[in-house]
Amino acid sequence: MVFPKRSTLRRKVKERFEELQLNLKERLQQLSSKMSFTIDGWTSIAGRSYYGVTIHYIDNEWKYKSVVLDFIPSRGRHTGEDIATIFHECLLEYGLIDKIQGITVDNATANTKFMYELGKQLPPHFDSENQHFRCFAHILNLGVQDLLKTLALHCESDTNAQDQQYVDYTDETEDEEDEESAPNNADSRTSVTKLRSISSKIKRSEIFKKKFQSACEAAGVPSNLNAILDCPTRWNSTHDMIGFGLKVKAGIDILCSSVTEFNDFQITANEWQVLEKLHKFLINFKLLSTKLGGDKYVTLPLVIVSFNLLLDKIESMVKQLDGKPNRSEVDERLILAFQAARVKMLKHYKKSNWIYCTSLILDPRHKAQTFDLTKAT
Repeated sequence: MVFPKRSTLRRKVKERFEELQLNLKERLQQLSSKMSFTIDGWTSIAGRSYYGVTIHYIDNEWKYKSVVLDFIPSRGRHTGEDIATIFHECLLEYGLIDKIQGITVDNATANTKFMYELGKQLPPHFDSENQHFRCFAHILNLGVQDLLKTLALHCESDTNAQDQQYVDYTDETEDEEDEESAPNNADSRTSVTKLRSISSKIKRSEIFKKKFQSACEAAGVPSNLNAILDCPTRWNSTHDMIGFGLKVKAGIDILCSSVTEFNDFQITANEWQVLEKLHKFLINFKLLSTKLGGDKYVTLPLVIVSFNLLLDKIESMVKQLDGKPNRSEVDERLILAFQAARVKMLKHYKKSNWIYCTSLILDPRHKAQTFDLTKAT
């Protein structure tokens, strides 16, 4: 068998791409419906930046479709003007200038500027405010990050304030800014960051992995579980990392007490209590972000109901903790953390447009189950 040369492969891939692109353009032009778009930035390991554009629409047979439209290299900048220019050129390429229903982006400041700049390049009927949809799964993540940050800042009363640093994945100088990544150098004296450091060491060293397995076997807990390391842009990963830690709690305790490299990450009984309560609470965020992240169904009508249920859940937990006759230090930390999450979520929730409410009212799934059960006020 003779393998083709690199130049031949490159030519064939390009030809195939152009063939598929032409086919997609023809299919999109035949659609009578308008389309919704999502656009998000991505950076490769090599440091090259790209924008992914996805379209969502109802085809002529009334079937919901999602298609990756383009994957566009950036021009070295992540400004709103730059994103608007790239996206506008993509619309021109596919002939979709007049087919925009809405555009969903995350809550970075640049995206607010992007919608404003795009409005200047599109026909007058484009409404840059009411056709701008914020990613509510991303808002959930911002709430969780504020919860974790507040929890870390109020951890371990015997630790100095200057040691109570936690990596904040949002830039507070820009109200809506969201960083794609953050260095994993958070202070190791908090419950979450200790667990993060433990997971990181286990994942990155075969020797430590074997020592961890031995510790789990000695403790009588599962020794075949892979360590989970959370990531700031993976909204459920912190919940999963804590869940992993709780399953092998006894093994981690032995590891941290017997292996010198893990001595600084010993998790106290008080901190395990925080992690247990945090894990139980974060399941609400995980379930909701999974539901809102679905790509086989329309999620817009779910936002108002689900967010209000989550906010009610937070208020209920705060009242429950606040009403305890003898609140512990852990309870006080959790109250502050839950309140921080609620404040951040409400801050972005209030920026949603009226179409969220309209889609809720028009969705037949909610009429009987939601409005009939709503208590009169």
